[in-house]
Amino acid sequence: MDVDNNSAHSAQSSEYDISHHSFELETNVKKTGNAVWKALSPKYKDRLYYKILKTSDPKGLVTTWINSYTLDNDKAIIDLLQLFIDLCSYQHINLHNYLEHHELTEVVPRMESSLSAALKETGKYLLKVRQKTFTDKHLKIEQFIAIWIHISAMDTILFDCIMIVKCLKFLIYMAKSKLKSIRHTGTFLGVKIQTALIRLNSKMTKKIQQYREQLLNETNTNRANLLENKLANVLSRYEHVNKLIEVLHINIYTENYCFLDSQLFTMRQDCVSEIYYWVNYFPDRYLQNNSISYVTKSITDPHKLVRYTAVKILSDILETYHIQLEKKLPKYITVISGRIQDIDHKIAILAIDSLTKISTYTKIPPSIRDIILQRIYSNQYPLAEAAGRFLVQSIKLHDVNDDIKILYMLVQFEIVSNKDQKFSGLYPLLVEAVFDDMPMLQDINVYMSVLQRFELDELERKMFLNILTESVYQTYTGNCSLVRKFARKGNVCEIKSAQLTKDLLAVLPRLVEIYPLDTLQPLLVIIKKYKV
Repeated sequence: MDVDNNSAHSAQSSEYDISHHSFELETNVKKTGNAVWKALSPKYKDRLYYKILKTSDPKGLVTTWINSYTLDNDKAIIDLLQLFIDLCSYQHINLHNYLEHHELTEVVPRMESSLSAALKETGKYLLKVRQKTFTDKHLKIEQFIAIWIHISAMDTILFDCIMIVKCLKFLIYMAKSKLKSIRHTGTFLGVKIQTALIRLNSKMTKKIQQYREQLLNETNTNRANLLENKLANVLSRYEHVNKLIEVLHINIYTENYCFLDSQLFTMRQDCVSEIYYWVNYFPDRYLQNNSISYVTKSITDPHKLVRYTAVKILSDILETYHIQLEKKLPKYITVISGRIQDIDHKIAILAIDSLTKISTYTKIPPSIRDIILQRIYSNQYPLAEAAGRFLVQSIKLHDVNDDIKILYMLVQFEIVSNKDQKFSGLYPLLVEAVFDDMPMLQDINVYMSVLQRFELDELERKMFLNILTESVYQTYTGNCSLVRKFARKGNVCEIKSAQLTKDLLAVLPRLVEIYPLDTLQPLLVIIKKYKV
């Protein structure tokens, strides 16, 4: 996956689609969004699958399910399991009828033994399709699960062992299935339930702490006894939820977050995304255990979308919790830097931008910094632009509001880069890379201020004039004088160009005093040709 930065980066499908396991053949039929939805849309109005996707009131729907549970818990549980089956594109199975003659443990093998008509026709199931119209439906399922856990806990149904054991056992069967639609759906549901339970436990932790603090200050014996009973009750439920989290984590999450089947990359993507919520809901626990290691491992996933998601999640976690993770920052910086040379440019750009953010609160090692800065001279402009942002941020860390010093330091950077034969004479690429992030490159007054403030030696004056000349050219044309394989598509602002011409003509006498006329010739040619 790592290639030389200046080589052609063509994304071949084989580079992203590495199959390590092949469990079954699911029909790979290309269908339009409407045709897929026709096959996957809910068919039975009395089922949760239909009600969830059609309702705008998930809380009311959960409340209705809770009420049905109090009347007939067996039926309510089967209704919930029916939802799990329907999400796999097996709506033709009526679970209530099936369980009259079979055991629950036989359901998944029955599903595996014969593909549903929807799977045969489209090769799709709801969670596999990632167009926005479908991801909105994924969100409805996710909301239902979160509210179901929350209200079930308030109503104490969550602590009914029969209900939760049946649901979790069935999801574990699904998450270990050899059929992709079943495995992915079971994993998605299991992980979403785990997240909802983690959020619940975080709230319980605060409640436990509250009761303990109240007990310390309570002098009335009766009120103290009442608080002790409340504390014991919450502690008991807390331990119960902890066990559920552990069961889900061991049997579903750890089994599937790095399950390397080429067609199940969205399942792995779902898993790595969830870590962000765990850390946010319960930072005291999930910053201290090894949860972030699931993200770092996913950063080297064979599929580009999983790698991209993992880099984004780790970057977002570090942005919020870098103080708590201070001792581990060097490790995480190294992990992210491994994607600077990713074959997929979007990932490489994200890695560089992530390190740019990180550089605002900790130092980036020189070896990694050098790798990033070399990308300024890449033949891919988007990658060079990201490296340019890193350079500009690095300069601004020294003098945030001093445009004159920033421009001077840019000259110093190019002098150092020019010493490397590979980058000698490539200053136009440097200007292009930082052009949009350094507006002072189009301000002649800043250039003249540099000449006034600093006593430039001969080499500095040469490089200074090179940068000035190239900046003028790019302002007039919107393009770089050196062409990359994938170049910047710049825009020309007539107002800026006119102001630049006016300012240039005003300072030309001063430039002639500093530079021999033949040295200024390239700049003069540009002014004559393009002046507005």
